[in-house]
Amino acid sequence: MPEPSGGLDAVREMIAADAMDRLPGELVRVALSEDAVVSFGFMTSYHDLPAAQRAEQAARDDGAVRRAGAMDPAVVHLSLELVTLLEGLPIPQRERLAIALLEAHERDRVDWLTRSMLDLLGLVCGLPDSDVLAVARRRLLESMSGQAYAYQSWYLEMAEIEVDAGRTLPPAVTAVIRRSAHLHQPSTRLAARLPELALNVGEAWTDRALADLAELPTPWRELLAHAATATASRPTAAWEKAGRRLLRAVGEPDARTTIVSWLALVGQPRTLPVSGLNQVYDPDNAVGLRGLAWMLSFLPPHPDIARALGALVETSLRRIAGHGPRDPKVANAGVVALSRIDGEAALAELAQLATRLTYKGTLKLVDKALAARA
Repeated sequence: MPEPSGGLDAVREMIAADAMDRLPGELVRVALSEDAVVSFGFMTSYHDLPAAQRAEQAARDDGAVRRAGAMDPAVVHLSLELVTLLEGLPIPQRERLAIALLEAHERDRVDWLTRSMLDLLGLVCGLPDSDVLAVARRRLLESMSGQAYAYQSWYLEMAEIEVDAGRTLPPAVTAVIRRSAHLHQPSTRLAARLPELALNVGEAWTDRALADLAELPTPWRELLAHAATATASRPTAAWEKAGRRLLRAVGEPDARTTIVSWLALVGQPRTLPVSGLNQVYDPDNAVGLRGLAWMLSFLPPHPDIARALGALVETSLRRIAGHGPRDPKVANAGVVALSRIDGEAALAELAQLATRLTYKGTLKLVDKALAARA
């Protein structure tokens, strides 16, 4: 079967000549440009399939393309060949190609090429492993830490190779995987293998909390881990009992001043911009906020606690364009906490919230809390 114009001749020649510095440009031409002779969609579907399954999938794709008549069937077979060529490169060549692809991406970043170039790099950086490929994978993973979730199959593959090798993932990469665990099972399995973290980096308050943990006694890590389990609408008796024990372990006065200092940073601009999350809370961090709000209600009443919870409620209900209130569940947790605190300071905050809030669900909780005090 004749190849489309240009075919893979230049790719084959560059591989034979070990010209890895020139190969990235040719790969972009054959796989990603308007003159592409392969389909990247086919390439990714063949990647990592055993040889027999690849042949079967290519045969199905060939039949589908012929029936549709919208594409030269040679594209199917060239796509399969290119994946096979890249995966069959000896480690030294793969290392040089991976670094050359990264440098080309970082030097000549073009919006429409960026993601596809990284997808292509993901094919090159798979197993077998090496120190150089590990560096390339880390740079590859970090380059995508500005996305909210791991949409690409290669992202999880690259991360799993690193975890299997016993290497620690960058915190921003861990955050992507932990967030992705809310959406699909492969991320859930990988997230379960990562070191337990109560919070994700990237928000001003979580960065401060995680930095503080390095200096705080061990029970603080347990306290934050417990806060990260606050998924109900209000604390159960068992949850409260555990929370009170941890507050005693860290010292109640220190707990108040430290948690209040963290909450003062909630709502500030993200320290690590993430597409789709820049104005809202990271979903894992939102759960932690709910738990910390509840824990403040277990402490002796104090005006600083009431002010911090009132501010958290209002910050969490701030309307975000195209989204609505930032996070009503966190706001509700703040109201629940205020409703549990005795004294004039908490009552005054609830009264002020009753005059300021417009979000009906949270306002209903405020009214209920005020009625209970009447």
